Amino acid sequence: MHPPTLTETRLNRSSDQEKSLAGGLPSQSEFESVVRRHSAMVLGVCRRMLPNADAEDAAQAVFVLLWRKGIRHLNESRLAGWLHRTAQHVSRNAKRSSFSRFRHEQNAAAESPMMTSETVDSFHWQEIRKILDEEVNRLPDKLRIAFVLFHFEHHSLAEVAELLGSTVPTAGTWLQRSRERLAEGLKRRGVVVGATTIAALLSEQLLAEAVPASFVAATVQTVADVSAVGLTACSPLASALVKAGAVGGLSKTILIASSLMMLAVSVPLVVFWLVPAWQTRNAPDFLQLQGEWRQVSHEQDGGPVNAFPKIEFEETLLITGRSFRRTQKLSDGRVLKGERGTFVLDRSHNSATIDFQMLQGTGHGVYELEGDSLTLCITRSGGPRPDDLTTTQNDNRILSRYKRVK
Repeated sequence: MHPPTLTETRLNRSSDQEKSLAGGLPSQSEFESVVRRHSAMVLGVCRRMLPNADAEDAAQAVFVLLWRKGIRHLNESRLAGWLHRTAQHVSRNAKRSSFSRFRHEQNAAAESPMMTSETVDSFHWQEIRKILDEEVNRLPDKLRIAFVLFHFEHHSLAEVAELLGSTVPTAGTWLQRSRERLAEGLKRRGVVVGATTIAALLSEQLLAEAVPASFVAATVQTVADVSAVGLTACSPLASALVKAGAVGGLSKTILIASSLMMLAVSVPLVVFWLVPAWQTRNAPDFLQLQGEWRQVSHEQDGGPVNAFPKIEFEETLLITGRSFRRTQKLSDGRVLKGERGTFVLDRSHNSATIDFQMLQGTGHGVYELEGDSLTLCITRSGGPRPDDLTTTQNDNRILSRYKRVK
């Protein structure tokens, strides 16, 4: 179902505003119209940042906040911009909150969309969707609202120009600038994609994200119940997010709990961090490992690996200090995959050991360094450390050989 046209939207709002409640709050019919128009965009933001189990709760929290704020003083363009930014803040709070963190970590891998295509666009979308809304909200207001209206709300260019009080050529210029700035922001975060590709990806991917038929009715009913009995009508997560507010602050209880937890673990963490850092920087191979390395072979389960047979790419390992960055790039410089973190060296064992520490976990490995050649054997998914530089069937190891880039 396509969203209503701009003319239909204005006629509906004119009719509904006659029934608005006192005090600036919208009537139920007016509010339902707003939810129908904007639910795809709001739910899309929440889905990109949260597992499906939390996304609908977060989206409902956004509309509860909108009901409390009132919408009569917001025109259509400002309303779309406010909803997008609030959805991003609310979703960020949900990711941070102690209430949903455990469920998010347990379910994210299972519920995040899997790559079902071997096209380059699929790889780009998996990287872009994680950081898209954060980068959109960094755009200047004029560019951000034009981008939201056109790409997330699916207004035509003429409607965007009318809503923003500009001409069609000017609105087109703002859209192009917003895509270019967005491409620059994504590039700074390791995702290289052109402005034209961004537009094509959004058109294909966002139109495919359907809103459950029950979502609008459930959201309107939840808001009606909140008006009658308070936040107890919401789910626990939605209630916590509404209390946290739209601007991104966590509730006082969550802040206090988080502070106490950080205090409890900070001292031992500092100790555990300083010792490996000192040990690594004083290891004999530390200085020789610095620089960029190009992968020349890659084996797993006892044989060579080519994970993406239809796409040729080059993998590089960049080591700077104790930090590393591993990237897979196409010949034109676009990034298919990237990961980064720190590493720890230890030569006190029979084999020289190296541990790659990332947000996803730690990969335990052994290595051999001979001049400009580096061989790494790493166990995936936090498994036991390999005892040699080999890989056999089903041992969960990755064996990679690198040459120094001069």
